[in-house]
Amino acid sequence: MFTLNAEKFAARFTSFGVIVATCLIFSRVSTDPVNLPKFVALGGLAIGLLGILIANKPQNIWSKSKLLVISVGLFVMSLLISLIGNSAPISQMIYGAYGRNTGLLTYLFLAIIFVAISLFNTSNSIKLILYAFFASALINIAYCTWVLAFGDFVGWNNPSGNLLGLFGNPNFISAFLGMFITGALAFVFAEGTKWNIKILILGLALLSFIEILETKSIQGLVVTVGGSGLVIFYFILTQFKSRIPLMIYSIFAVVTGVMAIFGALQKGPFDFVYKKSVSLRGTYWKTGIEMGTTNPFNGVGLDSYGDWYRRARPPIALLDTPGPGITSNASHNVFIDFFAAGGFPLLVTYLGLNAIVLFFIIKTTKSLKKFNPHFVALASAWICYQVQSVISINQIGLALWGWVLGGALIAYSRILIEEDAPASSAQNKTEKKSSRTVKNEVFTPQLIAGVGTLIGVLIALPPLNSDAKWFNAINSTSAVEVEKALQPTFMTPQNSMRYMQAVNLFATNNLPDLALKYARAGVEFNPDDFEIWRQFYFLANATPAEKAVALQNMKRLDPLNPDVASN
Repeated sequence: MFTLNAEKFAARFTSFGVIVATCLIFSRVSTDPVNLPKFVALGGLAIGLLGILIANKPQNIWSKSKLLVISVGLFVMSLLISLIGNSAPISQMIYGAYGRNTGLLTYLFLAIIFVAISLFNTSNSIKLILYAFFASALINIAYCTWVLAFGDFVGWNNPSGNLLGLFGNPNFISAFLGMFITGALAFVFAEGTKWNIKILILGLALLSFIEILETKSIQGLVVTVGGSGLVIFYFILTQFKSRIPLMIYSIFAVVTGVMAIFGALQKGPFDFVYKKSVSLRGTYWKTGIEMGTTNPFNGVGLDSYGDWYRRARPPIALLDTPGPGITSNASHNVFIDFFAAGGFPLLVTYLGLNAIVLFFIIKTTKSLKKFNPHFVALASAWICYQVQSVISINQIGLALWGWVLGGALIAYSRILIEEDAPASSAQNKTEKKSSRTVKNEVFTPQLIAGVGTLIGVLIALPPLNSDAKWFNAINSTSAVEVEKALQPTFMTPQNSMRYMQAVNLFATNNLPDLALKYARAGVEFNPDDFEIWRQFYFLANATPAEKAVALQNMKRLDPLNPDVASN
């Protein structure tokens, strides 16, 4: 629970923090300019909010949100079970795999933010969160517009030339812009929105849609069409007393949706929806499901899908799509990723958290007496996030909004329900809220948030610090600097990708002894990484015994492949 003064600051702090975590990138500072900066910003926001929450009678959380506390507690417990019950590198499971960073800490941070926002008590706090969502989108829209008009000033490795946004990936920015269009349209349908604002919103929506087309990603189109359909659903629901228009519209929407699904499977008139990536995702999904079913209680380890891909992939993956040499470190389905990482406990607890949000959406939807653009925007954008998460990866900048909007929906639904309560009940609640403002605060929310943010940044900083040192080392062209950057410490945790890069770097620069040294270090760090064993196998100065061990491990990690040395 928050005092009113603490909540007012916490809402502003959260709004600023989510914008930073969504949009922050560090170009020309580290080899990963997207995920690591967002991870650090996420840590600062989460621990800052946790500090404010702890300072404001956290014991009251239980009386207000028993089910939510239990569900989040079980989710965190499932994360810890996966961490303890697997042999993957501990730094990989805590900080996440290179280029993903969706390990234990990321989900702890997201869970903290989710709970904190769900405890907000005023509609103004929730509106600030929603406006922060729009602000994050506007920053991305402005950046994408600049790229289209003048070229990209960020040094991406982008041979396709598709728009990447501040997410570094066309699929992610496409989906995010689709969520923005959905949320913004809610205000176009609202009676209280002035015409000049509606025209502005439609103009921004059109610009966003053009940018979605420039990403060449189907995700944004699906999200835009589906999300717009949801907004229209709410509009019809609140405008007509008769349920006939709503029934007709719902039947049309369901039929269209089913046809789109069949189209994605290359069947029916909507077969243009199909892309080759759909077939790839089918293989990735089957692989992730195999990981979860064969490790039902603790999964294969957080962010360890890539280590297990070759072992768990179906036979068709070697023969057709995607082929024996193509792998993935994510299933491209958030739910399956949780199942693969932590088995049934992690999947069920994650589904439980989403079920709570969905319960509040349905409950509030049933009680709506008029079109509420803030609720419709929150609900529609959250549902859009869930839909895209079925075919996408849990990227930090995008995943953040699934948790933020979910927490905001719980809080806002409670607020709307309380406003509809009898006058005496509402008055008592108001008096209780007002009484919380009398509290004499020894430590101000600003001070607590500042200390918490610093702690959170320090907790999340090691992988960014390590990557920045690696970036500087490989650009220095000095073998000594590269070796220094490969020394594992608390502030410089290593990852498999870095060892592979080091082996390749030393081998191509005629430093065979160093290549062999770090191939040995790489397989010791992560004996379940196929690629580092493959590098080891092909080193000319590896001993016959070492080559035999490397080949044995390659066969262990890729049992269906008859010729592991050629792919």
